[in-house]
Amino acid sequence: MKTLFRKVTERFALREHRRYWQRAAESDRATSLSDIAELRRKARKSKAQLEAFDVFAAQRLSLPAIDSNAMRKPQRTTWAYRPGLWAAPLSSYGATSVKNKTSLNPETTIFHDSKINEITLRQIRNRNRKFLSPYALHMDVLTFGGSYLSVMLNMPSDILKNLSKDTLLRVNLLMEIQFPTDVYVRLNLQNGPNHQQVAQQIDPLEPDIALDFDLYSTDFSPENTTAVWLDILFDNPEMNQMILRDLCVFARPRPSI
Repeated sequence: MKTLFRKVTERFALREHRRYWQRAAESDRATSLSDIAELRRKARKSKAQLEAFDVFAAQRLSLPAIDSNAMRKPQRTTWAYRPGLWAAPLSSYGATSVKNKTSLNPETTIFHDSKINEITLRQIRNRNRKFLSPYALHMDVLTFGGSYLSVMLNMPSDILKNLSKDTLLRVNLLMEIQFPTDVYVRLNLQNGPNHQQVAQQIDPLEPDIALDFDLYSTDFSPENTTAVWLDILFDNPEMNQMILRDLCVFARPRPSI
């Protein structure tokens, strides 16, 4: 009830505000110069407030919508997925002194082999519409006594229903990095007791990365494969800053030969 009353009151006030300035704009020559000067002072103040709101609204409207599922899907995509780290807010937006096997959410875990935990992670808001995901992962690494830092992403179980030996698994990654280092995307397949890894190195200075993993050349089996996950691996990340702006995974049939 209060919300409805407020809306009605605001609508009435806005209508009266427009009428006030319409009357002011139609002032006749009998209006004194002092009154016109006062009206202009009020108009300029209102204009400044409206322009400030316009800037605020433009900034807010330029942000990718929270829970947005918009993706740039390749042709013939049969399955698409954006991990929750990039799609929804974390319960805790960041962590410092990140230890090995730190879980950010049920599907994302950080691994590293450094005994010095000068690693900071933050989930940040993407503030440009060119990024379709609402969130990004910001990683700062200072002193690092190990050799690698990995972001592990478990794929949902329904991915297994959408894969076959004739599937191309596409990984799209938008990344920013302060200093170039070796970066890999690794596909992991759990086939019964066997664990297969297929890694591809990427250009860390390429902001928009697209990798295809051809399952025909792997040990994938609809009957035996029980889990699929990805690793984003950074070699020697000491004194570096990495921002993973977006990550999406797509399944599509491989072209016939």
